[in-house]
Amino acid sequence: MAQGASGPQDPSDLLRQLTPSWLTRPEGDAPSGALVSSAAPSAAWRTPLSRRGFLAASALAASMLLVGAPGAPHTPGASGVPGLGAQPAWADDYDNNVGENLSDYIIRLRPKGFLRTVSVHGDGTVVGQVCWLYQQGTSSKHHLSWHSDYGGYSIHTMSNFEEKKLSSNNVWSVDDDSKDEGKAIHVWSGDYDKKKSRVFKFRRQDDGTYLIKNVNSGKYLSLENVNDDANENKVVQRGNAMAWEVEIVGVGVAGSSDDDTDERYPSSDFCEKYSSFPLGPCWMGAMAPVSSDALLSQISLPGTHDSGALSIDNDTEPQTSMAKCQQDYIPTQLNLGIRYLDMRLGNGDDPGVNHGGMYAYRKDHAGLKLSDVFGYCKTFLGANPTETIVMLATNSDGDNAKITSAFAKYLGEKKDDSDETWFYDGRRVPTLGEARGKIVLLRRFTPEGADKDKYQYGIDLHDWDSKVEESGEDGLGLIHEELVEEKSGDAVDRHYTTVYAQDNYNVPADDKPPYVDAALADAVKLPDDNTQKVKVMVDDKEQDADVPKANYAVNYTSSSRFVHSYSNPFYAAQAMNEHLYRSPYFCNSRVNTSSHQYEFIGIIPSDFTDAVLARSVYERQTLQPEIIPGACAVPPDQVTLTYGDDFASAQFAGGGRCGKDYYKLKGASAPLDVAHAGAGLGATCALAYVSVDPFGPEQEMWSKEGVPITVLPRPVSLAWEGIDGLVSAADVRSKVVAKLQNVIDGDDLFARLEFCYDSKGAPGAVVDASKLGALGEGTYWVRAAGLAGEKAVDYELVDDGRVSFTVSPASAGGEGADAGSGSAGAADAGSSSADAADAGSGSAGAASAGTPLAPTGDDAGVASRAAGAVAVAAAVAAAGACACASADDGADALR
Repeated sequence: MAQGASGPQDPSDLLRQLTPSWLTRPEGDAPSGALVSSAAPSAAWRTPLSRRGFLAASALAASMLLVGAPGAPHTPGASGVPGLGAQPAWADDYDNNVGENLSDYIIRLRPKGFLRTVSVHGDGTVVGQVCWLYQQGTSSKHHLSWHSDYGGYSIHTMSNFEEKKLSSNNVWSVDDDSKDEGKAIHVWSGDYDKKKSRVFKFRRQDDGTYLIKNVNSGKYLSLENVNDDANENKVVQRGNAMAWEVEIVGVGVAGSSDDDTDERYPSSDFCEKYSSFPLGPCWMGAMAPVSSDALLSQISLPGTHDSGALSIDNDTEPQTSMAKCQQDYIPTQLNLGIRYLDMRLGNGDDPGVNHGGMYAYRKDHAGLKLSDVFGYCKTFLGANPTETIVMLATNSDGDNAKITSAFAKYLGEKKDDSDETWFYDGRRVPTLGEARGKIVLLRRFTPEGADKDKYQYGIDLHDWDSKVEESGEDGLGLIHEELVEEKSGDAVDRHYTTVYAQDNYNVPADDKPPYVDAALADAVKLPDDNTQKVKVMVDDKEQDADVPKANYAVNYTSSSRFVHSYSNPFYAAQAMNEHLYRSPYFCNSRVNTSSHQYEFIGIIPSDFTDAVLARSVYERQTLQPEIIPGACAVPPDQVTLTYGDDFASAQFAGGGRCGKDYYKLKGASAPLDVAHAGAGLGATCALAYVSVDPFGPEQEMWSKEGVPITVLPRPVSLAWEGIDGLVSAADVRSKVVAKLQNVIDGDDLFARLEFCYDSKGAPGAVVDASKLGALGEGTYWVRAAGLAGEKAVDYELVDDGRVSFTVSPASAGGEGADAGSGSAGAADAGSSSADAADAGSGSAGAASAGTPLAPTGDDAGVASRAAGAVAVAAAVAAAGACACASADDGADALR
């Protein structure tokens, strides 16, 4: 198993790498989060297209096939995507610059800046189901397998939430093994089976995100709707790249049976090198300069509630569990950035970890013990000595004396080649310097037994529940305060320690957010003074003294009153975590504009947390506000709308939306029908961002003037009518009609038709309009050469090929033979520009319109594809030149 390069990376280097290059991008570079093409100028698509411009551009695009297609490999180290900066070259294969290093790892996958991850439709692993975005799906873990023959990975969706086993029969595939734009990615039966459509290449960018390309199609992993961070947004392949965040959460088990599992976890070093969250293992070392004398209580810490409650008494999935509270094992939690562990302890000399009397298991099915947790923490801190872990130990189902003895066994243990111990167990809040590389202990048990006086066992919070209830606070309540005196010879150091907590767990999930929000507001307003006036004894005399004070603030987001079938820790966390993600107190680059995102919020223990939620807490401290990615909720760089669509259908480049949030136009009706507002939009618009909170009303968060908006032409296609059953001497002009589709009601628009005739049955010279009233028998061709009408500039003809019809001699009964028509004619609406060019090029020959000029399947040879590319380029160029030459020639248009 590859574990990545050895040796820790300097957190300051990681910090410099993570400063997004697009923050200082030149004018015109593609905005962050936008779909971008690695070959086309990034701003070219913003200009409205005329018919003349469209055809000319099509000819140019086709001619580009002669020199290189979009997405072709670039020189390693060059900027492959505008706005993403120089690319690191870690492997010879530019499109898979991580080589085979990700093989056997388990990942979660989400679009850059999104909350939702890729899961499987129906939230299971039923074969044939499409991949989609979902908030905390139970099929959101995926195992990567390397295949050297194609230089990429097959992706296998996990069939078990706990990573106990892998199912090789659930493999990602492109629908129908297709190379087409927009084809869905789905989970299918079988294994890799040497199918290129089941292999993906991973290219890591300089900001830690990945571009993921299908080997068969050469297209990138993307979304059906690239703007929506919403459930049921389908995962598809597209020609344009989309950045993805890879969250490394595990290492594959040795086999597929429950008896063949092990305890492997990703190393911190590997996560720093290959995860899209490289600061997760080392963010405390990457903080903007903080004095070692700063108190640990001044740093906001992401945490987990019931940290060991992942694999519980062989429970299956968390939808049905009343005890599961997490989706990752403790070693993974630490690498994701978690720094507060909530350990509930039960029976045994080495107490088992449990939740409400239900005991937890390790990844290898052995019972999870306190000694295992110590081992995980020591391994992590040994690799990351700049970090610290705050551990709250609770007697949940055990014996105080045995828990005390178990801790006593480890509290005095020294680090290798050092006099330092692994624990800080004092009754005051330590400084950052005192805490680095250590486990800082808090306790909700009372030391008893023979070892009770050996150590302090941390700050005493044994009466936590009663104190929370006594405080009566909706937000943070004071649950502990203590004057701590430490003697060193004749000197006495005094410290005043307070602990505030919000842990109103006995409420339904829907009622929990107000408590969490109140506690966040309270944490921001905790007293700024760093001293407490107390009475102390000096030389047997009582006197007043100002004593240094520290304030721990702990804000639990979990709840445990379950009142219906969709009410358990898993479903409660689905809604709660989205609420946190969009809170003005969390640092979030897509939706948050509040200055609170940089302020102290304390310790946040959550259920089913992940790297995004952890980052939303710690990022306020790791990066200075002026270089927070996205500067938090930057409006879109560009709004693009198709003529006639309402505003809900617009595309937004840059910025982004969360959940059901949406943009609306200021000073205009919403949804806006551009067909009626038209030119009133101008080149810019005013936008407002509307937040839709699952626990509250809609709220307008911000507005922005002068956002560029482009209205693109609306494609129209043709439906041919009246070309069957024509007989000699028929009035063709009254029979043949080209009906326009996708035309907005009220637009006066029609097609300009041209008729051709050739005795050999192929399209030839244009028929003299004066002869169209009485055609002789034979095969004719009709072409829609363009559009006419006042609104034609707002449309783009996507089907301007030819269809054939046959004029038969008049029969005795006045009826003609059926005409052979249509099938040899125009390309269907929505067909490729190459097909349309073939259909309308006017070139003679037996090949019917729409027939490919060269094979396009997997078996096509290089020579045939090259020949086809040359032919298409020539055909499109000819069609474009012809159309440009005749675009304004409306005198002979037939109506």
